[in-house]
Amino acid sequence: MMNAAVYARKSTLDERDSADQSVTRQVELARRFAAERDWIVPDDLVFVDNEVSATDWKNRIAWKALRAAADSGRFDRLVTMEQSRIARDQRRGPAEIAALEDASIEIWEYATNRRIGFDGDDDSTVMMTGLNSIIHTAERRNARRRTRETMRSMAEKGHVTGGVVYGYRNVEVKSGNKKRDHVIREIDPTQAEVVRRIFTLSANGVGLLGIAKRLNADRIPSPSGRGWAMSGVREMLRRDLYRGVIVYGRKQRKDRGERKVKVNVPEAQWIRIPAEHLRIVSEDLWRRVHDRIERTKDTYFGRKTNGQLQGRREAGLVRRYLLSGFLRCGVCGGNLIVSKRCNQKKQRGKDMKAWAYWICTTSHHRGKDICANSKGIPYEPLSGAIVALLKDTFPRWEVDFVLRTGS
Repeated sequence: MMNAAVYARKSTLDERDSADQSVTRQVELARRFAAERDWIVPDDLVFVDNEVSATDWKNRIAWKALRAAADSGRFDRLVTMEQSRIARDQRRGPAEIAALEDASIEIWEYATNRRIGFDGDDDSTVMMTGLNSIIHTAERRNARRRTRETMRSMAEKGHVTGGVVYGYRNVEVKSGNKKRDHVIREIDPTQAEVVRRIFTLSANGVGLLGIAKRLNADRIPSPSGRGWAMSGVREMLRRDLYRGVIVYGRKQRKDRGERKVKVNVPEAQWIRIPAEHLRIVSEDLWRRVHDRIERTKDTYFGRKTNGQLQGRREAGLVRRYLLSGFLRCGVCGGNLIVSKRCNQKKQRGKDMKAWAYWICTTSHHRGKDICANSKGIPYEPLSGAIVALLKDTFPRWEVDFVLRTGS
């Protein structure tokens, strides 16, 4: 007698859902279904993906393990609550079902006591499987649409629709017997002072790197807990919430193969809600900062009188220096990058040659208060020593191939 496997999945732990939809209950009912038919379900053939979307194939670890067990012939039947547990995807779902059928596995729904599949003489099974693929895909899209509209409604009321934003505290608002009705933001005075300092420094001409290093030097905790960086400062300077304006709908989730990605939404579709009670930065300070940002952008990324672009182009995927992206700082573990430094010991007025050094990007971008490794290592000796080691360790042709292709 061959074994049977059980698969259970649930997208979220939403308390509004029925208890019968919990993964624990799904496994219990699937085992009961199998036992009534004298099918044996070993513990190692129970596969559970909890809090994983049906379309998030990349993170459905249990499903991948199930497919591996199926390919090795460890079971000949699969029991699940319904077809939607396997997939809510009109394209990928049928392919997954067909792959299991190719491995001679019968798929059963315990909720309807029906088979799932496209292989066989039962036309009703084939028809219902195809029809359910369409229905479940439509249900998923409708659920996503309802969620999006609910979130828009919450945003229009000034309720929090995301996580915590630096400068504010999230406060739960309860009403009636509900555990939580909604969440609102209130200003955190200590963090608000840091926000105003960042804007003031920017308005006074301090760059992103300079601001990050000053905050790190003063031991001011960053939102990430890993120290302030240019990217975080840049994001804060662009956040409309600090000027008392709630903006919702900049991004929207879309399915891209096995992943869910965020895509930009046209600005005309954004929701902008005045929220003066959340203002941290005065309008005058906001304007000074953004006028300076625009002036800097025009100067750096404008064109010269001959039409030539000013500023640097994107580097693309080609690495200029050997070993870029492979070396790590021995102090903090951050990436090492190559920086050009001049020999300051040469006499004044003479040409100074620029020397390349490997330096820690964390120390460079966040300051020595986050990583004390600010000295740097000469590029040529270190790179040459590593290449020499590679040549002594591996056959010459392999090293030459790596150095030529960068792979």
